[in-house]
Amino acid sequence: MQQKIPFYLLVILLICLGMGSAVYRHINLEIPWLPGETREVWSVEARVEFTALDEPVIAQMAIPETQQGFTLLEQSTASPGFGLSYLTEEDIPAVRWSTQEAAGKQVLYYRAQFLLDEQQQRPWPDAPEVLAAPFCLKPLRWWRNV
Repeated sequence: MQQKIPFYLLVILLICLGMGSAVYRHINLEIPWLPGETREVWSVEARVEFTALDEPVIAQMAIPETQQGFTLLEQSTASPGFGLSYLTEEDIPAVRWSTQEAAGKQVLYYRAQFLLDEQQQRPWPDAPEVLAAPFCLKPLRWWRNV
C-alpha cells in the first residue's frame, strides 16, 4: 500500500491542475462550460501586397491589441520567406516582416481574433442635449425693404 501513495498523490495533483485550468479558462477567457453555449468572436484580417525589386524588404504594420470590450484571443501571420517580429515595446504595437532579398509579387497576411467581452463593455456616452433655437422677438424681413 505504501508504494501506491505517490501514485495516488500524483493522480490527485493532475486532476486538481486540470480542474484549476478549466476554471481559469472559464473565468478569465470566458470559455463556455457546456457545448451549446457560444461566445461572439470577431476576426480581424489584413493582407499586405506589394512588388519587391530584388532588394532587402522591411514591412511594418500597426496591429490591434486588447481594448475595452474586446479580449485578444489569438493572432497569427503567414509570410513565406520573411522573418517576423512582434514589436510590443513601443507605444503602438506592430508587426515587422523582413527579408534579405525579395523579387516580384509578395503577399503578407495577418489575422487576429477578439472575444467580445460583455462584462467590460465600454458604456456608450449619452446623447447630447438638443437645445431649442432662441425665438426671434422681431420678425426678420430681409427679403424686402420696409
